[in-house]
Amino acid sequence: MLLLACGESGLGPTGPAGGPVASIAAVSGANAMAPVGGPLPDSVIIRAVDLAGHGVAGVPVQFVVAGGTVSPATATTGASGLARTMWTLGPAAGEQTLEIRAGGVAVAPLIVRATGTAAAPSQVAKPGGDPTPTPTGSQVPLMVVVADRFGNPVAGASVTWLSVAGGGAVTPAASLSDALGQARAMWTIGAAGDNRVSASVAGTVVTFTVTATVVVQPVASVTLSPSASSVAVGEVTTLVATTRDAAGAVLTGRAVTFQSANAAIVTVSASGQVHGVAPGRVAITATSEGMSGQAQVTVTAPPPVAPAAPSGLIATAASASQINLDWQDNSTAETGFEIESRPTASATWTSLATSSANTITYHHGGLTPSTSYSYRVRAC
Repeated sequence: MLLLACGESGLGPTGPAGGPVASIAAVSGANAMAPVGGPLPDSVIIRAVDLAGHGVAGVPVQFVVAGGTVSPATATTGASGLARTMWTLGPAAGEQTLEIRAGGVAVAPLIVRATGTAAAPSQVAKPGGDPTPTPTGSQVPLMVVVADRFGNPVAGASVTWLSVAGGGAVTPAASLSDALGQARAMWTIGAAGDNRVSASVAGTVVTFTVTATVVVQPVASVTLSPSASSVAVGEVTTLVATTRDAAGAVLTGRAVTFQSANAAIVTVSASGQVHGVAPGRVAITATSEGMSGQAQVTVTAPPPVAPAAPSGLIATAASASQINLDWQDNSTAETGFEIESRPTASATWTSLATSSANTITYHHGGLTPSTSYSYRVRAC
């Protein structure tokens, strides 16, 4: 990028009283509420004013949002100092923020907040899996989780329960999901053999299946294979659980649940698939009918990842002898940024400084007036 350091005063756009932009404030759209993935009910409108409170026209405004979208992302204030955008919320329920920048680095950014609520229910899951083989006539509690298309739990959704095989019964016939998206029912197991209950909401169905038996040998032990394994961060391996009765005979068709002692290091799925999250050593426990077995999983560090290059480098003449640099940080892994410059007439780059991580500005002073300079910034 080329910029001539030309002795400009650095004052922002002026209002009716001739003053620079002093602050920006929200006129509408703050603290709104809308379903995730959808637009707010009203546009977000801000006003740029000078110290006397006059609206300042012609001020460039940037709307920066994480997880959602804005349209437009940039605007210019009108005659009354107003600028607006339409904010479509991101997928996460809860508080979301929109940062609004105007008037240059001298004017503090404005943070506008909104609350995203869960969208319409579109999926239902049974996080606990299916019950273990159960004697006929037994009662089994059932629970499903209702979520929107982004995975946010949906409260107040009506779940319809229906016994579809085995001649059992389920009560109530319908239940509402709670604040965690959970809906519950009680299943009375029918005749010996295959028993099934469906739970449906918004056209999506999940089915619970259990084998009703007259006599069931209880699980006496659970073993995991391999008993010790190693996986790199981001990689996956599978553990196999084997259940046995008191005589050591292998039992099939038994429900097994898996649990990680530290999900920040290793996560494990309902099928025993292990995923390395962070370096460390963790015990994985498999449980069936109250009996448990363990395996140790060691997670090794992945090779280092080069930080993403910055973008959007902007140079602004702050005075006759100073140029201010701003850029976009596109990485979460950098240790800092190296800033280099050269007079445009020269082919030799000079390192100015190495900033700390997450820095997005640098002020280059002591320049020769009326001289053209080039700059570049790299993540390191």
